[in-house]
Amino acid sequence: MLDANWYNKPMTRVIETTCSSALHYHNSKWLPFKYDINVYRGCAHRCIYCYALYSHEYLSGDGAFFDQIYAKTNIADVLRRELPRFSREMVNLGGVTDSYQPVEKQLCLMPGVLELLARYSVPAVISTKSTLILRDGAVLIKG
Repeated sequence: MLDANWYNKPMTRVIETTCSSALHYHNSKWLPFKYDINVYRGCAHRCIYCYALYSHEYLSGDGAFFDQIYAKTNIADVLRRELPRFSREMVNLGGVTDSYQPVEKQLCLMPGVLELLARYSVPAVISTKSTLILRDGAVLIKG
C-alpha cells in the first residue's frame, strides 16, 4: 500500500547493474508480443496506478520500486549477442518500467538498444510518458 505522501519522496537512487539477458519471453494471450526489453528495473515516475509496482515485489520485497532504479548498463552488449539468433518477433520496450524515465537523460541506454533493433529489423512498440523519446527520433525513423 502506498503512503499518502508517495509523490513527495526524495530523489530516486540509481544503481548501475548488469544483466545476463536482454530479451525476455512471456507467453500471454492478452498481449500482441511475446518478448520485452526493460532497460531499467524500478521507476521514478511514481504513477499511482502502476501495475508494475506489485509485479516487482518478488524481486526485492522491500517496496523500493519507486525509490531505487536499477540501470542495466550492459543491456546493449547483451542484446547484440542475442539478436543474431532472435526470430524477429515484435518486442515491447518499457512495458514494465518506462525506458525514458528521468535517469535515461544521463545514461543514454536507449539509443544503443534502438540502433540494434533497427540493424536487425526487429519491430518494436514503446510505452512511455516522457518526451525524452523525441531525442531518439532519428533512430526510430530509421528503424
